[in-house]
Amino acid sequence: MQRPCVLSGLTFISSSKAPNLGAFDQYEIGMLALTHDILIPSLGELQALYPQIDIVLTASDRLTNLVSEGIDCVIRLGELVDSSFISRRVGNVDMATCAAPSYLEKYGIPMTPDDLVHHKAINFFSEHSREVMEWKFAMNGEVVSRRPGSNMLVNNSDVLLSSGLAGLGMVHALRAALEPHIQSGKLTEVLTDYTPVTKPVSLLYPDRRYLSPKVRVFIDWFAEVFARKHPL
Repeated sequence: MQRPCVLSGLTFISSSKAPNLGAFDQYEIGMLALTHDILIPSLGELQALYPQIDIVLTASDRLTNLVSEGIDCVIRLGELVDSSFISRRVGNVDMATCAAPSYLEKYGIPMTPDDLVHHKAINFFSEHSREVMEWKFAMNGEVVSRRPGSNMLVNNSDVLLSSGLAGLGMVHALRAALEPHIQSGKLTEVLTDYTPVTKPVSLLYPDRRYLSPKVRVFIDWFAEVFARKHPL
């Protein structure tokens, strides 16, 4: 039995039934929330279309180096900085700003983005660049960036969500990840009069000329799935 090569991301391993698809390839999911929201609910469809492909899935918020780690294609959330690679933007995802009721009872409710300076936040930072994610809103006809006055920094979106639910601070994250907790009352959405700026989702790969058939299959399939779940 062929032993899978598991890296940060999704690894496709072709069986002997489909030798023309190549050996195996890896795909990184840029943030865990994208995995939960888009990829996992749709994997059954991919398996039905390509039953000859075995799937090993890992997910990480860590920014993977495509070349040094042998990754063929990654899914990235946010603006791209890897200008040397080929990119295909598949769309955008909505953001939301929330806090646990216990936090709001203790620290109050921000009424405008400018009020965030008086609040605590659970914020995401990139291990690669050590940059802290900015909170961007549409305010008075323009895009503004604001950061709360006090931050607890994490590098994992599941930890970010758990910390927000525990009332440790406000969170600014993918709406799809926060919506179930908003509906249950465990989180309260704030700043609803100020639309958070959406974040782009892109597929990134090193070289179009050497793209294997299997990678092309995944890219086209994911772009289609994303368009269905997040139409423009």
